Amino acid sequence: KRQPLAKLMWARLESPIRTALTAASFYRSWARYADVKPNDQVLLLKFADEFEQMATGLCVQAMALNDEQALEILERPSTNWRGHTAVDVAIFGNSTTFIEQCCGAALDYRWSGDLDPYNQALGLYGSVLVSLL
Repeated sequence: KRQPLAKLMWARLESPIRTALTAASFYRSWARYADVKPNDQVLLLKFADEFEQMATGLCVQAMALNDEQALEILERPSTNWRGHTAVDVAIFGNSTTFIEQCCGAALDYRWSGDLDPYNQALGLYGSVLVSLL
């Protein structure tokens, strides 16, 4: 229930996106406890949504400035988070709004890696030639 203090501390941290996603995850977890009163549960979920929106807003701003650097921020593993990336933290914390708005390029990169047929020497035509042989 110390949301203003949490926001003040968040504004001064080194990795605010990952930290906001972690806070959202903690608030959602606390809201699921059986002994939490219904009014408190609503408040905790509201706080979780606020932190997720803060992370989303910051990420959208970063993507508007530089897509490649924003992707690097999302995919950089952190020793403070056991090597997890911001995308991992968002997935673990069920931050669906953040995932939908900010993680598309990062997830595409994870699936394809450096396998981009349009940037290869022979491009798509090389794949077609190999399949014909």
